[in-house]
Amino acid sequence: MNPRSFAAFYERSYPNVLRWFIRRTHNGQQAIDLTAETFAKAFERRGAYRGATEREALGWLYAIANRELLQLYRRGKVETAALARLRLYRPPPSEDEARQVEQLVDASAARTPLREALDELSPQQRQVFESHVIEEESHSEIAEKLQISDKAVRTSLHRARRRLAGNRKLRRIVEGDRQHG
Repeated sequence: MNPRSFAAFYERSYPNVLRWFIRRTHNGQQAIDLTAETFAKAFERRGAYRGATEREALGWLYAIANRELLQLYRRGKVETAALARLRLYRPPPSEDEARQVEQLVDASAARTPLREALDELSPQQRQVFESHVIEEESHSEIAEKLQISDKAVRTSLHRARRRLAGNRKLRRIVEGDRQHG
C-alpha cells in the first residue's frame, strides 16, 4: 500500500476505528491515542500488507487495533512507540473534535445492566459478542478481524452467552419484562 492510498484508507477508516475504541474503553483520550498508534503501526507495516480488497485491509487494521487494545488491558496504559519511531506528532484535538469525542464517550459509557454484564466478560468474549450481536458481523468476519479461528469465535460467543444468561441482574430484567409484557 503506497503512502497516497494509505492516506485515503486512513480518511475512510479513522472515524470507525475511533468509535470502535471509544465503545471499548469509554475514555476519549485513550481512544484517540489507541487510534493514532494503530494507524502508525499500520503505516509502518504497510509494505507487508498483502490484501487486495478494502474488506481485507479493514480486517488487517482491526487486527492491529485489537492487539493495541489487548496491550492497554495488559499494561494499563497506551503505548505510543510507533508514533515515536515515526516521529509523528499527534496534535491535540480541536474543540469541536474534543466535544464530538466526549459525546461519543458519554453515549457509550451509559451504564446499563447489559453494559455492566458485558464488562464482566473477557476481552475476547466481549469483542466477539459485540461484533456478532451489536455490529451483526458473521463468524468469519469476526475471525478475520480478530485473527482467530472460526472455532474460537464460536467458543467465545457460546461462553459469553452462557455467562450473560447467568447474570442475575439481566435475568431480573428479562423476568420483569415477561411479567409486565
